[in-house]
Amino acid sequence: MEDIVLFCVGIFQVWITPYAKVEESFNLQACHDLLFHQFNLTQYDHFAFPGVVPRTFLGALPVSLISSPLLVLVSKPAMQMTVRACLWLFAFLAWRSLKRTISSRFGNDTGVWFTVITLVQFHLVYYMSRTLPNIFALVLVLFAFSFWMENKPKLVIVLLSFSTVVFRGDTAVIFAPILLSLLINQQISFLAMIGTGIASAFLALASTVLVDSYFWQRWLWPEGEVLWFNTVLNKSHEWGTHPFHWYFTSAFPRIMLATAVLIPLGATSLGTVVSSSKSPSVMFQNLRGTSCLDLSTCQYLIPIVVYVFLFSFLPHKELRFVLNAVPIFNFAAAMGITKLWRNRSKNIWPLMLAFGCIFVTAAGSVVFTIASHLNYPGGVAFAKLHELAQAHQNESIMIHIDVASAMTGVSRFGEQYPAWTYLKTEDLTSASDFNKFDYILTAAPTDSSKQDFKVIEAIEGFDRVDYRNERTANKCFQSKMFHAIFFNGAQSDENKRRYRSVSFPTWRSRVTRLAAVMMCSSNGLAINRDAMPSMLKYTLLNLPSHQQQCLNHQSPEPATRASTPRTRVKIKTPARAATTAARLVAPRAAPVATEVVKRRALCLPTMRHPQ
Repeated sequence: MEDIVLFCVGIFQVWITPYAKVEESFNLQACHDLLFHQFNLTQYDHFAFPGVVPRTFLGALPVSLISSPLLVLVSKPAMQMTVRACLWLFAFLAWRSLKRTISSRFGNDTGVWFTVITLVQFHLVYYMSRTLPNIFALVLVLFAFSFWMENKPKLVIVLLSFSTVVFRGDTAVIFAPILLSLLINQQISFLAMIGTGIASAFLALASTVLVDSYFWQRWLWPEGEVLWFNTVLNKSHEWGTHPFHWYFTSAFPRIMLATAVLIPLGATSLGTVVSSSKSPSVMFQNLRGTSCLDLSTCQYLIPIVVYVFLFSFLPHKELRFVLNAVPIFNFAAAMGITKLWRNRSKNIWPLMLAFGCIFVTAAGSVVFTIASHLNYPGGVAFAKLHELAQAHQNESIMIHIDVASAMTGVSRFGEQYPAWTYLKTEDLTSASDFNKFDYILTAAPTDSSKQDFKVIEAIEGFDRVDYRNERTANKCFQSKMFHAIFFNGAQSDENKRRYRSVSFPTWRSRVTRLAAVMMCSSNGLAINRDAMPSMLKYTLLNLPSHQQQCLNHQSPEPATRASTPRTRVKIKTPARAATTAARLVAPRAAPVATEVVKRRALCLPTMRHPQ
């Protein structure tokens, strides 16, 4: 039953966040091309946008094959969710294989708690439907973990070799500690390990070279080029770096949340001693009489901790890079709560505290889910554009998609109308460059090159939550959520409005608070520093004079601004506030002369991905 609930949660994640970020784009576009263009390689997206390094098609091929029967039944945008649902199915089956092995070796109750812990966490289930190379590798790693616990070392070597050669070369970092543990525990001989590894690596290399050379139209080992780029050329740090301890102090605390405190209970004898002792004195006596480590857990946990430690030496770090470690950490946490569960008749309070950890983790996952839902403004804007212009679907219309839009959800699955032309040209700088477009999706609505375009709708997105102390002792909830659809009409004053700074001397008026909320939602809450849409003032001209004074009050000059405490406001419902702003800042368009061509644009800011 718990497996069915987990599967439904994964499908819900696919449904509530159907769009994809730039890291997922290659495999997602590859699935699109395999489904809709098949053998017509000239139409494939990777020839126009190859990316920094090439990627393999061996992950997209089985996903496209499984989802292809639904091609005639669902719409093109729905096929994107279908593709992700099929990937989730593969990942879920791999995870369930590991869960069944845990249940058979360590008891059904351990398997149940392993499911519950995975269920209340956000990141693992969320990422398991994402078309990342890491997730295709994770599917094989989960099966390898299952065979590892079943004492089938040759299958472990085959799967990890294939994952390393085809999908993610950094799987070798987790491969090495596991191989060492197999040798130490005498589960396989050195010669057998070498022979199995070489044979499986050769077959994997032959597979990826043959398949990917066909799709890329040149002899190619994709993961080899990735290793060359990241290791030999050492360019991975160009995408950002983190300190050595980041995985242990930032990534895993976010992934595990409160369930992290259960890991020591499973890795040591502490779980059994705490749950079976009725007083602290008895607990300390029992601790002195037992061994410290629980070898049944540590034989799997220690190699994974070594893997994360080794991976920490790489300066470029991302949460998705260490998702391979999460199932084993969850296994250790499940072992910990199982000990409390089995001794609940002796002492119920440790188990109740563990239940509290699970509840806190589930609550945190709800927050993460809401943030992820708001994290794809490009995809939402792209879908909204097709909805607004549905009456013109058979007309020849030019659409420009800027980098920010493409990075936050736009994909070829969203291109619903064959008569439309979609371009992602990046070197457009002047107003004349945009004249040929009827719509543009952009993160810079106030750019002078887009002065002929006017906002016609707002799209919301999520940036981050920032909780900090200011000199005024106020707390700040930050959220960049102002996105707008532009419409090119006559060059009236309303069309030429720009952002300017507005200072709010008081928060007593409800309308003033609403204006502050809207400005804060669009500009990160820095009221005296960032600009506010003067269109907001235009929509509030009919207010009483004492309320208009707040909008007319100008901010301090730059010379005095540094010494002026910035006013901050705490917003409890930013999404709702931004929606109100979207309705207020879109005044009715002025009459358009007949000779003026109507052009529209979707505007959205660059969003960061919450991890």
